[in-house]
Amino acid sequence: MRLARVMVAVDFSGPSLAAARWAARELAPGAEIVLAHVIRAP
Repeated sequence: MRLARVMVAVDFSGPSLAAARWAARELAPGAEIVLAHVIRAP
């Protein structure tokens, strides 16, 4: 099965960006990678 889009949650730390790179390279090469960063509203 080929994935067209993968969403990766990130906090912009080194490990989370490494996870996003891994997903792009190993899990779904050629897929659209969507980075999700969530913040809590005050």
